[in-house]
Amino acid sequence: MQIFITVIIAFLLISLLIYLLYKDVLTSNANNVDKNIETGNKPVNTKIKSTKPNTSTSEYMYHSGNLDEAITIQERNVTNNPNDLKSLFVLGELYLQNCQHKKAKDRFLKILKISGEHSDTRYKLAECYEEIEKFDKAIRELQIILEKKPDYINARLKLYDLYRKTNRLSQAITEIKKILLVQDDNLELRRELASLYLINKNYRQAADEYEKIFTQAPDDISVISTLTELYTHLNNPEKAIDLNKMLLEHDPDNLKAKNNLAEAFLSINKPDMALLIFKELEEKNPESKNIKKKILSTYIKMEEYDNGISECLSFLEVRPNSNDIKEMLIELYEKNKMFQQAIDIAKELSYEGKNDKEVAYYNGLRSSVICNWGAHFYYLKSYQEALNKFIEALHYDDQNPDIYFNIGRTNHAIKNYDDAISYFMRAISLSPNDSDLYLYVGHVYDEVGEEDIALKYYLEAIEKNKESEKAHIAAGIAFATKRWTDKAIKEFLKALEINPNNPETHYNLALAYDNSKDYDKAKSEYIKTISLDGNHKEAGNNLQIILDMERQHKIHTEQMEKNR
Repeated sequence: MQIFITVIIAFLLISLLIYLLYKDVLTSNANNVDKNIETGNKPVNTKIKSTKPNTSTSEYMYHSGNLDEAITIQERNVTNNPNDLKSLFVLGELYLQNCQHKKAKDRFLKILKISGEHSDTRYKLAECYEEIEKFDKAIRELQIILEKKPDYINARLKLYDLYRKTNRLSQAITEIKKILLVQDDNLELRRELASLYLINKNYRQAADEYEKIFTQAPDDISVISTLTELYTHLNNPEKAIDLNKMLLEHDPDNLKAKNNLAEAFLSINKPDMALLIFKELEEKNPESKNIKKKILSTYIKMEEYDNGISECLSFLEVRPNSNDIKEMLIELYEKNKMFQQAIDIAKELSYEGKNDKEVAYYNGLRSSVICNWGAHFYYLKSYQEALNKFIEALHYDDQNPDIYFNIGRTNHAIKNYDDAISYFMRAISLSPNDSDLYLYVGHVYDEVGEEDIALKYYLEAIEKNKESEKAHIAAGIAFATKRWTDKAIKEFLKALEINPNNPETHYNLALAYDNSKDYDKAKSEYIKTISLDGNHKEAGNNLQIILDMERQHKIHTEQMEKNR
């Protein structure tokens, strides 16, 4: 009995072994029979000795790490069955894995020739083209897939990746947006899209996408940081302030967030808040020259020049060779009307210059301070002192157009017209695109009665800067003086496009309409003038004249009607 049981067990084990050895072949043949039945093809011989390929053996070799042997076995399978799609596909994949790209491509193309269309095969063909860097061909294959199967997500992802790889960012953005239409909650793809917008400098769209990410991942510090930078770039300091505060809630010692918060406060004109933060940052890093410069700039913005000067001097006691701090000290002295002290520092820096370039730079700085001192005298109407400073400034920098401009306008103020024009022209030679210089020359010629030459310079000023309100007004007045009313009206209207709230421009336009007897338009412009400047007596008087004319005309018309 024991022997009988042993024999039965042995028989069962042998049967199981035979089944396992031939299972894939039997299954494959059965599937082929079913397939042939479905397609109407003639069934193949289903005996075990059939030459139908056994891909499982090559796959086993592949997964065992023996790629070359797997290829050899699969090539034998394809030789025995050259039109078997599965065998061709597996062989193509093996070639692709082994970097035999031409052979892989040929196998995939053969499948497409036999089957007509096979999306997975075309996808593999695209991968093949990608690996040999024929990106345009890879893109075309993927486009063909998506024309027929727009929901083939892997193909669209691959297409997006190729567009990005070939720096076609707009197309990459289009593809990833299509994917997000069906995968709206895909956070990783949303990050990709936001990143693309950022790279492509579409900052508004990038901010919108990062906001969506933030909604899904409110504790992601990197997203909050990126949004902070974006809103700073988009000139939305209020948003930047809120986000920086959020970063500081997560990490109170985040120095970058503190610095950005201070900068945001500066941009909304809250320098006192910014100064507190910069001072706090300085306590943590007292040696930082960069923070010190920000503190000094904040004092300048707050017009607290004495405090800024005190900070500079204290810093320079410890680090006397900090030339950039000395330059800020010059600015503080200058803004505090302490011109001689500013000049002394600039003079010291020019003496200490290490080379000709440095010496020229600091001499230019010295010249600029002296020029600004002269401008200070000019506004005080101390014209001779102003001229003396401007001439002194030329000793240190004779290529600065601002100095020649200031000498020109000072001579204009004291009615030295020839000298004024001469210095203005010298300034123009150094700065030929400065619209204001032509405008000033025009004013001088206007004053000496050379109206035609004046108009020429006004038009030249407009040519240099079509957005110059002052140039359009000057040209308009010049045209009106010559009674070229239509041209005058045209210039005044252009000036109002630039600045619609200038009462004098509305008044000049009203005069032009008045002179052309277009009283309705003149009345409208006089009313606008008064609405912008309630104390404009001339506009009020002229408006009253028109209103009286209208009233008299109405009385006259009624009287005529009554007499009929």
